Amino acid sequence: MVSRYYLDACIWLDLIEDRNEPHLSRGDYAWKLLKKIISEEGVILYSDMIVEELTEGYGYPMYKIEPLFQLLKRVLFYIDSTEEYIGKAKEIGGKRNIPHGDVLHALLARDYRAQLVSRDRDFEKLKDIVISKKPEELI
Repeated sequence: MVSRYYLDACIWLDLIEDRNEPHLSRGDYAWKLLKKIISEEGVILYSDMIVEELTEGYGYPMYKIEPLFQLLKRVLFYIDSTEEYIGKAKEIGGKRNIPHGDVLHALLARDYRAQLVSRDRDFEKLKDIVISKKPEELI
Protein backbone atom coordinates (compact mmCIF):
# COMPACT_ATOMS: atom_id res chain seq x y z
CA MET A 1 0.00 0.00 0.00
CA VAL A 2 1.22 3.48 -0.85
CA SER A 3 1.98 5.70 2.13
CA ARG A 4 0.02 8.93 2.08
CA TYR A 5 0.93 12.12 3.89
CA TYR A 6 -0.93 15.38 4.33
CA LEU A 7 1.43 18.22 5.23
CA ASP A 8 -0.02 21.09 7.24
CA ALA A 9 0.86 24.65 6.16
CA CYS A 10 3.48 24.95 8.91
CA ILE A 11 5.44 22.08 7.34
CA TRP A 12 5.21 23.69 3.90
CA LEU A 13 6.59 26.88 5.49
CA ASP A 14 9.45 24.90 7.04
CA LEU A 15 10.30 23.74 3.51
CA ILE A 16 9.82 27.06 1.71
CA GLU A 17 11.74 29.07 4.31
CA ASP A 18 14.12 26.26 5.26
CA ARG A 19 13.35 27.17 8.87
CA ASN A 20 15.91 26.00 11.38
CA GLU A 21 16.45 27.10 14.95
CA PRO A 22 19.44 26.38 17.19
CA HIS A 23 17.64 23.57 19.04
CA LEU A 24 15.09 22.53 16.41
CA SER A 25 15.97 21.91 12.78
CA ARG A 26 12.46 22.25 11.39
CA GLY A 27 13.53 22.70 7.79
CA ASP A 28 16.03 19.86 7.95
CA TYR A 29 13.43 17.47 9.41
CA ALA A 30 10.87 18.48 6.78
CA TRP A 31 13.37 17.91 3.94
CA LYS A 32 14.39 14.54 5.39
CA LEU A 33 10.74 13.50 5.52
CA LEU A 34 10.29 14.53 1.88
CA LYS A 35 13.29 12.43 0.88
CA LYS A 36 11.83 9.47 2.75
CA ILE A 37 8.42 9.88 1.11
CA ILE A 38 10.00 10.07 -2.34
CA SER A 39 12.32 7.09 -1.74
CA GLU A 40 9.39 4.98 -0.53
CA GLU A 41 7.24 6.12 -3.47
CA GLY A 42 4.73 7.70 -1.13
CA VAL A 43 2.21 10.40 -1.92
CA ILE A 44 1.80 13.89 -0.51
CA LEU A 45 -1.76 15.16 -0.51
CA TYR A 46 -2.47 18.87 -0.48
CA SER A 47 -5.63 20.89 -0.71
CA ASP A 48 -6.87 24.23 -1.86
CA MET A 49 -6.85 25.24 1.83
CA ILE A 50 -3.08 24.68 1.99
CA VAL A 51 -2.60 26.94 -1.03
CA GLU A 52 -4.99 29.52 0.47
CA GLU A 53 -3.17 29.52 3.81
CA LEU A 54 0.23 29.93 2.17
CA THR A 55 -0.88 32.69 -0.21
CA GLU A 56 -3.54 34.59 1.69
CA GLY A 57 -2.67 33.70 5.28
CA TYR A 58 1.11 33.97 5.05
CA GLY A 59 1.37 36.26 2.04
CA TYR A 60 3.44 34.03 -0.24
CA PRO A 61 2.87 34.68 -3.93
CA MET A 62 2.34 31.55 -6.04
CA TYR A 63 5.65 32.11 -7.83
CA LYS A 64 7.39 31.44 -4.47
CA ILE A 65 5.39 28.26 -3.83
CA GLU A 66 5.26 26.85 -7.36
CA PRO A 67 8.95 25.78 -7.57
CA LEU A 68 8.50 23.50 -4.55
CA PHE A 69 5.29 22.04 -5.99
CA GLN A 70 7.09 21.47 -9.30
CA LEU A 71 9.96 19.75 -7.54
CA LEU A 72 7.48 17.39 -5.90
CA LYS A 73 5.00 17.04 -8.76
CA ARG A 74 5.60 13.33 -9.14
CA VAL A 75 4.47 12.66 -5.54
CA LEU A 76 1.84 15.42 -5.14
CA PHE A 77 -1.89 14.73 -5.30
CA TYR A 78 -4.34 17.65 -5.17
CA ILE A 79 -7.57 17.46 -3.15
CA ASP A 80 -10.35 19.99 -3.66
CA SER A 81 -12.31 20.88 -0.53
CA THR A 82 -16.01 20.35 -1.06
CA GLU A 83 -18.73 22.49 0.49
CA GLU A 84 -19.60 19.50 2.67
CA TYR A 85 -16.06 19.34 4.11
CA ILE A 86 -15.93 23.10 4.61
CA GLY A 87 -19.30 23.12 6.39
CA LYS A 88 -18.32 20.26 8.69
CA ALA A 89 -14.96 21.93 9.42
CA LYS A 90 -16.67 25.20 10.37
CA GLU A 91 -19.13 23.37 12.60
CA ILE A 92 -16.43 21.41 14.48
CA GLY A 93 -14.08 24.40 14.60
CA GLY A 94 -16.77 26.58 16.14
CA LYS A 95 -17.61 24.01 18.80
CA ARG A 96 -13.96 23.38 19.74
CA ASN A 97 -12.61 26.90 19.21
CA ILE A 98 -10.14 25.72 16.54
CA PRO A 99 -9.53 27.39 13.16
CA HIS A 100 -11.76 25.68 10.60
CA GLY A 101 -8.77 25.30 8.27
CA ASP A 102 -7.09 23.00 10.76
CA VAL A 103 -10.26 20.96 11.13
CA LEU A 104 -10.51 20.75 7.34
CA HIS A 105 -6.94 19.41 7.15
CA ALA A 106 -7.79 16.80 9.79
CA LEU A 107 -10.95 15.68 8.00
CA LEU A 108 -9.20 15.42 4.64
CA ALA A 109 -6.27 13.49 6.10
CA ARG A 110 -8.65 11.08 7.81
CA ASP A 111 -10.91 10.50 4.83
CA TYR A 112 -8.02 10.11 2.38
CA ARG A 113 -6.23 7.80 4.84
CA ALA A 114 -3.18 10.03 5.05
CA GLN A 115 -0.79 10.68 7.89
CA LEU A 116 -1.24 14.29 8.99
CA VAL A 117 2.12 15.99 9.51
CA SER A 118 2.15 19.15 11.60
CA ARG A 119 3.64 21.01 14.55
CA ASP A 120 0.39 22.85 15.27
CA ARG A 121 -0.92 22.14 18.77
CA ASP A 122 -4.52 22.66 17.65
CA PHE A 123 -4.44 19.12 16.29
CA GLU A 124 -4.20 17.81 19.86
CA LYS A 125 -7.86 18.83 20.14
CA LEU A 126 -8.66 16.76 17.04
CA LYS A 127 -7.20 13.39 18.06
CA ASP A 128 -10.63 11.81 17.70
CA ILE A 129 -10.47 12.69 13.98
CA VAL A 130 -6.80 12.13 13.15
CA ILE A 131 -3.46 11.73 14.93
CA SER A 132 -0.90 14.31 13.87
CA LYS A 133 2.82 13.59 13.86
CA LYS A 134 5.89 15.79 13.52
CA PRO A 135 8.34 15.14 10.67
CA GLU A 136 11.04 13.84 13.03
CA GLU A 137 8.58 11.22 14.35
CA LEU A 138 8.19 9.82 10.85
CA ILE A 139 11.78 9.81 9.62
